[in-house]
Amino acid sequence: YDAIGGDTVAFVGPSTRRAVARIRAGGDLNATGLGGDTNGAAMRVSVIGLLHPNDVPAAARDAAESAIPTHNTRVGCASAAAVAGAVARALAPDADLRSIISAGVEAAEIGETFGSTWLGACVAMRIELAGSLARDDHGSDSDRLQAIFDLIGTSLAATEAVPAAFGVF
Repeated sequence: YDAIGGDTVAFVGPSTRRAVARIRAGGDLNATGLGGDTNGAAMRVSVIGLLHPNDVPAAARDAAESAIPTHNTRVGCASAAAVAGAVARALAPDADLRSIISAGVEAAEIGETFGSTWLGACVAMRIELAGSLARDDHGSDSDRLQAIFDLIGTSLAATEAVPAAFGVF
């Protein structure tokens, strides 16, 4: 997507673009992100995980709250929470791959308590499915990546992009 206007050149996705237009028009920040179901909030929250080393619930709550102005849906908040929670867990001295992914699932479940009702698959369950596809003992790495692409998807939708990223991770 092209610039959002003004003198600043910034490239943003569709949910953020709509929200920024609403914010510029003076919209209520609790309403500007309604309908935001893409992955933009998840893309910008890793720093929140860094602020909460090994505190998955705090990272999840702060990430979900940060999503509200642009991605105020359960899937938007859950996907942002999943990323921040996983980053927070990754900072623990005893972190391993399974604990990081489990933290993403836990955080997504917390994030789903934020945001407006939105039709979309459960982010936490799709992260678990993507992990299952990645661990599948049948087939090559390429076959497992293809399964993530085919069954999870890799579009801008938060319910696809974030779980697919966890599966690839």
